[in-house]
Amino acid sequence: MPDWVDPSIVVSIGVFAFLLYRLRQVRPVPRTPRLRSSLIIGVLGIVSFGAALGNGGGKERIEPKIWLVLLASFLVGASLGVVRAHTVRLSFVDRRLMRQGTWLTVGLWLVAVLLHAAAGPVVAALGGPSRIVAASGMLYLAMASAVQQVVVVRRGRQRRQAARAALAAREAREAS
Repeated sequence: MPDWVDPSIVVSIGVFAFLLYRLRQVRPVPRTPRLRSSLIIGVLGIVSFGAALGNGGGKERIEPKIWLVLLASFLVGASLGVVRAHTVRLSFVDRRLMRQGTWLTVGLWLVAVLLHAAAGPVVAALGGPSRIVAASGMLYLAMASAVQQVVVVRRGRQRRQAARAALAAREAREAS
């Protein structure tokens, strides 16, 4: 791989493509969040991030303002995860609650990733190592995916409760 290509970016792009592929699939809404893939991506992200921090030889001090830029990027990512979760289509198929991300969900993912990438030039302008933004990419994807999953599961729980209440009301009307 050429020196100018950061391996963490290549892996992050692959993970992102996988997330988008899974997002567009029609899949059941679990009753509890299943965060296994987010956890795996997060562990890979920690390794990548730690390696990027270690590549400075320990001589490079990262200023608090750089950490604030990263924190702001992650907070924006989490917020967009909540918004994205509300664009996921939920529907019952054979009495089973299913989910599928819409094209708006995909677009919001693209916006989120581009906003995180934009933190790189901001970090560089502040005198920090822009590589930490690239190295934090998988952590960002793991966090954003986990937030979206938790909110989709919560929406699914509410949808199931509403369906049970509607069924009980209909049965009560039919019984009387």
